[in-house]
Amino acid sequence: MVDPITDSVAPPSLLKSSSKQLRVARAHPENAADLAAVDALAFGDDRWSANQLQGSLATAGTHLRADLGSVLVGFALFQQVADEAELLRIAVSPSWRRQGIALRLLRDGLSALQVAGIQDCHLEVHRDNLGARALYESNGFELVGSRNGYYRDGGDALLYRHHFPH
Repeated sequence: MVDPITDSVAPPSLLKSSSKQLRVARAHPENAADLAAVDALAFGDDRWSANQLQGSLATAGTHLRADLGSVLVGFALFQQVADEAELLRIAVSPSWRRQGIALRLLRDGLSALQVAGIQDCHLEVHRDNLGARALYESNGFELVGSRNGYYRDGGDALLYRHHFPH
């Protein structure tokens, strides 16, 4: 099988405020503590613990990390079951947002899923998270449903699906 994640590098022009190159590589269970630090910055009270992240990293899926030099700036976790996947988590450190990092993680993850023969990728996003919704919709995700009162704050979850043509 072809491995589309080979420590791919983005040019500095992608990152407006840095001359360093963004490197996307596989994340592993031993990276859980570092991912938890980014997750805490990105999600605050809704953060996942290092143990939760380690458990997700130990499951079948596509698990990516994004680094600028030696600094971890984001990650994405896709879980795979049979021919379906779910984007469990995508996080970018707040100081590095709006610079294409989440887009890069999403696209690299979707590419890896397609190569793996995945038919559909699902995700849930807070109705109020307009930035994330725009990211998903502009990358082929379609709104397929909702879950009322799903989040701790009482907010609704919107359910999205990305279908891979094969």
